Amino acid sequence: MSTETRMAGDEHGQTCTPKFPSARPGAPERENLREIALKLEPNLASPLYQPVDWITLWGERCRGSNVDRVLREENSKMSTRLSVYVCSDDPITEAGVAAQMRGRPEVYVVEAANEGAVDVTVVVVEELDEASECRIRNLRRTGHEHVVVVCSHIDDGALMRAVELGVSGLLRRTEATPERLSSAVVAASRGDGQMAPDLLGRLLEQMSRLQQRVLAPKGISPNGFTRREIEVLRLLAEGYDTSEIADTLAYSERTIKNVIHDVTSRLHLRNRSHAVAFAMRTGVI
Repeated sequence: MSTETRMAGDEHGQTCTPKFPSARPGAPERENLREIALKLEPNLASPLYQPVDWITLWGERCRGSNVDRVLREENSKMSTRLSVYVCSDDPITEAGVAAQMRGRPEVYVVEAANEGAVDVTVVVVEELDEASECRIRNLRRTGHEHVVVVCSHIDDGALMRAVELGVSGLLRRTEATPERLSSAVVAASRGDGQMAPDLLGRLLEQMSRLQQRVLAPKGISPNGFTRREIEVLRLLAEGYDTSEIADTLAYSERTIKNVIHDVTSRLHLRNRSHAVAFAMRTGVI
């Protein structure tokens, strides 16, 4: 133990408790540190700061360091970390995952009362059933753009539901170590997706079967448009009117109008200009 540390105990060497020396006479006790710190850096009132930050700060204070400098360094560290909200139907599971995430330097965990504007949301479920889907949809609807799902049971149906829900990452619960979960969170914050290679292979196989057995027989490509719809939209984008498109594609004007109406109705688009803009934005044309 450091020679600067005084030991409180009896002369027979019984259990002792270390007492840190003050930086100068009259220095405040540990319980008064928060009040002093908040005067120097009001941002520390945020619930994002964890108790460990106060302990670290106290150690610096006892060594005579500049408290203001330490506070600003802590503030700088927080600004570079990703905010994460962890939620689960099981409070014990939620607490356990949140505790694991708190140990990672890339992220900090926010509580439910402050989860309104977080970088990534981690949802821990047993399976992607109707209740889980409803919860994820509600999260997405309330501004949780990036969602990573940790699921105990992932079958082919769960893979497709994850795609439909627009999740950014999908991990098996048995594989969700703090390192892998943090990696998925970082990827999600960048707009990337992450899942195990075997899950990705199964998903691609399902998409291939969907195209071959369902979409292709109806003349629909993976982007959701038929070949004729794409041709009409491409000519609309080039400035052709209805009669010119009909002549070019050898269809009647009524057929062309029906194609445009089908596209705008199915995708809830306002008019043909909106349809062209949508097709260009999604890379269809």
